Amino acid sequence: MLAFGTLVGLLFPPLAALVLETHRALSPYFFTLCILAGFVVGHVNYLLFKRVVSRELERVVGSMKGLLEAVEAQQGEVRDHLEPLEVTSSDAIGAVAETFNAMTEAVVGRLEREIEDVRQRETHFRFLTETMHELVCLHAPDGSIEYVSPSCEHLLGYTPEEIYRQDPLTRVHPEDVLHFRQGRMNAFSHEALSSLTYRAVHKEGHTVWLETHMKVVRGGAGNHVLSTSRDVTERKVAEAALERSALYDALTGLANRVLFMDRLTQALEREKRQPEAGFAVLFLDFDRFKAVNDTLGHAAGDALLHAIGARLKDCVRPTDTVARLGGDEFTVLLENVADIREVLGTVKRIQEVCSHPYDIEGQQVTMTASIGVVTSEVGYVRVDDIVRDADIAMYRAKASGRARYQLFTLALRQEVLGHLTLERDLREALLKGALQLHYQPIVSVESAQPTGFEALARWIHPEHGSVSPQDFIALAEDTGLIVELDRFMLRRACAQVGTWQRRYAQLPPLTLSVNLSSQSLATPDLPRYIAQVLQETGFRARDLKLEITESTLMKDLGAVGASLEEIRALGVQLHIDDFGTGYSSLAYLQHLPVSTLKIDRSFVDQMTRSPESAELVRTIVVLAQTLELKVVAEGIETTTQFEQLRRLGCEYGQGFLFAKPLSPADVEHFMESSELLLA
Repeated sequence: MLAFGTLVGLLFPPLAALVLETHRALSPYFFTLCILAGFVVGHVNYLLFKRVVSRELERVVGSMKGLLEAVEAQQGEVRDHLEPLEVTSSDAIGAVAETFNAMTEAVVGRLEREIEDVRQRETHFRFLTETMHELVCLHAPDGSIEYVSPSCEHLLGYTPEEIYRQDPLTRVHPEDVLHFRQGRMNAFSHEALSSLTYRAVHKEGHTVWLETHMKVVRGGAGNHVLSTSRDVTERKVAEAALERSALYDALTGLANRVLFMDRLTQALEREKRQPEAGFAVLFLDFDRFKAVNDTLGHAAGDALLHAIGARLKDCVRPTDTVARLGGDEFTVLLENVADIREVLGTVKRIQEVCSHPYDIEGQQVTMTASIGVVTSEVGYVRVDDIVRDADIAMYRAKASGRARYQLFTLALRQEVLGHLTLERDLREALLKGALQLHYQPIVSVESAQPTGFEALARWIHPEHGSVSPQDFIALAEDTGLIVELDRFMLRRACAQVGTWQRRYAQLPPLTLSVNLSSQSLATPDLPRYIAQVLQETGFRARDLKLEITESTLMKDLGAVGASLEEIRALGVQLHIDDFGTGYSSLAYLQHLPVSTLKIDRSFVDQMTRSPESAELVRTIVVLAQTLELKVVAEGIETTTQFEQLRRLGCEYGQGFLFAKPLSPADVEHFMESSELLLA
């Protein structure tokens, strides 16, 4: 009997554990109580060695066997099989029965509470999954869906019944199937949360972006995966729009500088690995685009840029990149080009296609492009150098004339570097006041006596010596330094000639002529600056003559007219330089506050050899007399020219016949030497 009791005590816990393994709703406390009961029963059997004990324990074991069979068969019938033991005596056996009955009642109560808690949790879970916007799915080990929340109909258009037991891969966008499959495999294989974003196909055919989180759920029937998905389509659309704004030009839809440089970087890296994969970069600037903006307006200019971008895309392959860097500057990346002939063929095609007229707001507009070309054959390490060299070549093409292209060479780079060095040196010379002024006398044709001087800039470079005025003045115009140069000349010349006026007070007041560039004329504060210089130097306004070329006046006559009136109001005189080489319109001569015409030297040079040139000079003199304007002839080099101008009635002249441009010291010598003056 003792052995039997001990056996029951030892077998009771494993049987209870079997119940727990089969039905997860049972509480772990039940296992503990069963162990306690087993040891209590064994201990009692050890003390009570009676036949009645044997009979009562057989009944207890039978009752427990019934319990196990009932639990294994159906959880709902547990209570029916856990019937209380009949207490037939008040001895120890009765006490054991009462203890067992109390244990049974406690276990059943605990079990009922656990089952009710599970039911409530299930209710809460179903409520959440059926009311939330997120899509909740339970994936079986084979990948099929064992549960799907009703929100799938809102997100994807399918009812739960249409998705149940199907593989979700059938609803994934074909391009994202591999991505989704890998993410699900990761979820099945790892405890950690797996997340992925992919495209699903709505029942109506459009694409829905889903962000899905997956977590493995381990169980006896195999691992399952619980997933929650939410619609992130709006976010992805916003991200795509943000990416597009960061990488594409808003006006033309072409690649912008950022995207172009990225693709150029990739092409350069590929060419390093595969030298046969050559590439070329075209830098385009459209001639006279500013005129379209100024005449037709910015809206028309934008429409023209959009049309240009579309034509450029039509001229290249789909694998090439067309980008707008800004303004009317475009770049083209040609990848995997065989040789330079293929590149130049594309360049010529672009020039031809882009030169066809554009219909912009009912106006026919014709454009031409200046194109710089650089190829990977030059050998590059940095993409910035490629774009820089293409830009250099473009500027050389533009300087050579419109509708041209220029292939970049290393010699061209050296030339440009020299140009940049010269620009730096010119800027430094202006800053330090290192430029010099020479003065060419202007004489009276009637008396051959000096009446004034024209100030001319000269630059003695510390390394290169004398730099041609044509070179550094053109450089100043290209770089915007011409305004600073004009103002430097005006201030220094007024101070110098003012000194001579005081030194040669016995002579009629000397006049000063200073050339004024179109860029200076366009600066709004020019009249105020001139007034300031006159005040600071003490130079008389009536003795200052500003020389402006015809082309400068006619370029933007409406804009500079008011400025010229302000300058004239100061008492300063205005001369038209190189008259006869521009428009020579009587209309602007009548309306502008000019006082003198200067006959271009080319006409003076030809007047003794060409009757047509002589007649033209005579016409200009007569025109000036008719309009009550004075006349100055430039470039007088012979006495024959001088005498002929005197007979025509020309009032003033300048040229090598009288003197070359003189340094300040030579001017003083000239003024004090009667031998250099014609009697």
